[in-house]
Amino acid sequence: MNRKDKVIVVGGGPVGALAALYTARRGYQVDVYEFRDDIDPNKPAASEAKLALIPVTLSERGFEAIKSAKVPGLSEDISRHSLPVHSRMVHTKDNHGDLKETSMPYSSNGDCIHIMQRTSIGQRLLLALSKEPNAKVFFDHKLVACDLPSKIATFENIKWQGRDGEVVEAENTKVTETHSKDVGRRKSVSFDYIIGADGAHSAIRKHLMRETNVDYNQKYVDVLWCDFYLPTDNKGNRKLDATHLHVWPDKERVFIVLPENVRIRT
Repeated sequence: MNRKDKVIVVGGGPVGALAALYTARRGYQVDVYEFRDDIDPNKPAASEAKLALIPVTLSERGFEAIKSAKVPGLSEDISRHSLPVHSRMVHTKDNHGDLKETSMPYSSNGDCIHIMQRTSIGQRLLLALSKEPNAKVFFDHKLVACDLPSKIATFENIKWQGRDGEVVEAENTKVTETHSKDVGRRKSVSFDYIIGADGAHSAIRKHLMRETNVDYNQKYVDVLWCDFYLPTDNKGNRKLDATHLHVWPDKERVFIVLPENVRIRT
């Protein structure tokens, strides 16, 4: 790769933002195109009401990947806003049918998992990326076409519906690159390399499958994700030990409770 090469990352979630950080800090020009709204906390998030607040567990390996981006203060910031958990609590029954709790450490070396909101990780990575002089982040942009042989990607500036039902127009994107072409609400951009980090229903993957032989299999799992709120008792004590991740195993599925600083979620 040449340092003058243009890299486009489709998808501004944790994976896309971290990939863009690695690319930018190595000196390449990188643009990130994200389907959702601006993460700026001073701006109203029109799509916020449509997004679930999903807690995730960040392993030591994942945390080390963030450290390896070598962004000053980033890993410390994420660590401050996460909840370290060193053990899981497995809830089962003994041979007599009585409830049993077994504490199982994640590591004998003191390693832990870090629990925090998925959106919080993504926000901090994108904010760090926005400070890189050779990186740009475009929100409210959806990939609608990708000509891989010609290396041209086309994005549409989309709209979100606000909480009050009002349609919110995404801000106009200022295009300064000479290799970009704006046509109405769509923008075509040339690239040297493109990274697809746009999730399970990846548009990049669909275009890639049209150009080359790709073995791809998608299977839907019959599971349900729910958000439970377990309030404290009258004395403010939690009903479950918040120093553990709690697991209720079954023959075909598992019930997991993730502790957080304020509430306990599943």
